[in-house]
Amino acid sequence: MLSPRAYQLIGMAAWHGGKVYARRRAPDYAGPARLAAAIIVGAVVIGAIAVVGSNLRESDPLTTI
Repeated sequence: MLSPRAYQLIGMAAWHGGKVYARRRAPDYAGPARLAAAIIVGAVVIGAIAVVGSNLRESDPLTTI
């Protein structure tokens, strides 16, 4: 498992990446649309990291059938 600080850094990186993506891909949009794009991109990145992280975790031999 990752530490809480690692999750915080991942979230900050995803948020920043979403802002950069929104600035480059949606230059004509207003502020709220950019904010929404940043949130969506950040959520997708965090979701992908969570899925990969859960797949990499070792299974507990005591609970595995």
